[in-house]
Amino acid sequence: MKKYNQVWIRQMLFVCCAVLVGTLSFPSLTHAADTYKYTSEKYGYTIECPQKPVGVIPLSAVSSEENGDVLIFENDGYNIKKAWIISVDAFKDADVPDLDKISDADRDLLFKKLLSSGYEYAKLVPIDGKNALYTATAGTDKQIKTYIRGTNNRYAAVLVEHPDLTKKSIDAYQKGLISFREVENGTK
Repeated sequence: MKKYNQVWIRQMLFVCCAVLVGTLSFPSLTHAADTYKYTSEKYGYTIECPQKPVGVIPLSAVSSEENGDVLIFENDGYNIKKAWIISVDAFKDADVPDLDKISDADRDLLFKKLLSSGYEYAKLVPIDGKNALYTATAGTDKQIKTYIRGTNNRYAAVLVEHPDLTKKSIDAYQKGLISFREVENGTK
């Protein structure tokens, strides 16, 4: 279960910006009242964002081990200030078992394992008709990460915000999670 630190995010943005120079602009965000429905046909999901991302870059552009999208909502040059990372094939069955079939004892063991490995919070939440694992990391590099088992894929949705997570961003992320849906034609 990978945590994304600010150095990694900066490196990711730098590499992707170098590749996408001239095709993406990164203007400052304004706070729009409406939401924006983002659909990834390639990876088979849709999610309601708090506003249209200022840029979307492929996660695979910086990590050959991962696939998915980085939805950038706010940046300062090459520094990402706020983003959602949606990765696919994000976890192994051994790490996150089927949460709809997990026993109370196994759930408690999973939570205990997570809490002893750097997470400060773990809870099961309903997303797209199934149980998902909602977690928050501890320490200086705080993130919220949710593990979602779809029919065709295993997703992770990560809220990244620097320098600190804000209540407004956490609320928007949670609203986005509630809207998360798997769609047809996504790759495995």
